[in-house]
Amino acid sequence: MSLRAGSGLWRLVHYVLIFVAALAVAKVAARLGVPSDLAAVGSMLLALLSLCAVIEAQRYRLRVRLAGMDEDERRRLARHEPEVRYSRPLWRGKSYIVTMLVGQLVVHVPMLPIFIAPLTLTQLRFAPNDYPFLNLLAVVAGFALACLWWRIGGVFWRRWALRYRDIGPDELQWRGENGLLLRDASAYCDKKVRRAPKRPPG
Repeated sequence: MSLRAGSGLWRLVHYVLIFVAALAVAKVAARLGVPSDLAAVGSMLLALLSLCAVIEAQRYRLRVRLAGMDEDERRRLARHEPEVRYSRPLWRGKSYIVTMLVGQLVVHVPMLPIFIAPLTLTQLRFAPNDYPFLNLLAVVAGFALACLWWRIGGVFWRRWALRYRDIGPDELQWRGENGLLLRDASAYCDKKVRRAPKRPPG
């Protein structure tokens, strides 16, 4: 098994390094007396940033390989593979990295406070052990509100990106789906087609 870029062993090495980095953050935080919940959030953020760096490094290698191919071969690959079709330098024009970071801040960051807000308010108003049904109801309500914000935030982010960023609708949809910012458009279209009433022949 080779250690070349893109191989299974190479990806395994990346994941091990990410895990070790997150574990190191947890250990250092414990020694410094940082609360365990904050240490867990910091570890997850470090793991996420490390994974993003790994993905961008692999995309850079892809751009280098594409630069060495002839034009016809690149076009054939681009027809079938979005990663090739939308491959471009990281900071060319209005970077898609900035677009995706704004999407994460607008869509994903508020989801956790929205999710825990109903449960927090419930426990502040009532004793936590007196009304377990209310706690369950608050968790369900928080989940529903977080999902609703995911849909609403995704719509606002998409409109902003199409208006102010140098990115087309197809590329934005593909990157939004990969970043868990937008719902799968193909599944949505397939569902609409299945629900569409059949026209009578003739």
